[in-house]
Amino acid sequence: MPDDEPLQLSLDMPDVGSLKVIWAPEDGAWFWQLANSQGRIVQGGMNLQVAGKHSAQQAMKVLIQFLLTTADKPVADFYQAVTVWAVANREELAKALKER
Repeated sequence: MPDDEPLQLSLDMPDVGSLKVIWAPEDGAWFWQLANSQGRIVQGGMNLQVAGKHSAQQAMKVLIQFLLTTADKPVADFYQAVTVWAVANREELAKALKER
């Protein structure tokens, strides 16, 4: 990870919730977090796998892609609440992905 790259990135979606990715250099991995519109954490985890350029922007894009995937077909690593959230907010996620 280049020194001039930010170590974290947040995406706030009003009335929907927020996503956050954080680089953990000691683990060499990305941490991710999903919060609902009330600011309550729905789920978070380590080891978001990013292929290609390791940047906060790329990690956020990968997280959004995984959330859109689980909206179509549940991904076992996500809690059911995450899948429900992703289905309900599919349009906002797709919009955020296009803006990346």
